[in-house]
Amino acid sequence: MKESNRDLRENTLVDYLGLTSSEMMGEPVTARRDAYYRYAEVEVMGGGHRLISGEIETKGCGHVTQVTTAREVHKSKVATWRSKYWIIGYFPGKGNRTNPKEVYILHPDDLEVFFSKCEASIDAKFNAFMRVWKCARDAGCDAGFLAKALQVGEAGSRLDNPKISWKLIRQNGTLLPVSDQAKARLLLRDFIANRPITTGPASI
Repeated sequence: MKESNRDLRENTLVDYLGLTSSEMMGEPVTARRDAYYRYAEVEVMGGGHRLISGEIETKGCGHVTQVTTAREVHKSKVATWRSKYWIIGYFPGKGNRTNPKEVYILHPDDLEVFFSKCEASIDAKFNAFMRVWKCARDAGCDAGFLAKALQVGEAGSRLDNPKISWKLIRQNGTLLPVSDQAKARLLLRDFIANRPITTGPASI
């Protein structure tokens, strides 16, 4: 299967930073792109050597103002995003898939403004649906129809590819060098070791 430009950009980030993909961690691989995660293993001194693995979302983008995320984003997806570190690379120039100009590592707290905005938009869609649903209920609609309608409303309360602004990324992210691989990998691992995720799957 031919890789998309986005996949090639993300693979460039994975290779440059020495990340390990989920299938190499012995996890089952599915056809869904969302099932592929990246890990960085960190050796920490103190009380013996430990490995810290942080689940990472990788994004490579050539757009000058914003970064695309995913389709059909429900609140559960936002919750998953909050459990990951984010590595985002800027690949300027048409067809540029291998030479990032900027690469950032972000803790999910660094993107909380974006996550909260997504949740508010999803809630607004669902609340608008519920106003109509309650009117139908109060008008005496069939209970079976209402149950099915509620399922459809919950499934439809989602966002299509919400964008993260580069302004937010550059303001809150930690810049990794793009011309010094060893230093970039060290900074990435230090970042994960020093900023654990307390509400997600990053583990010691």
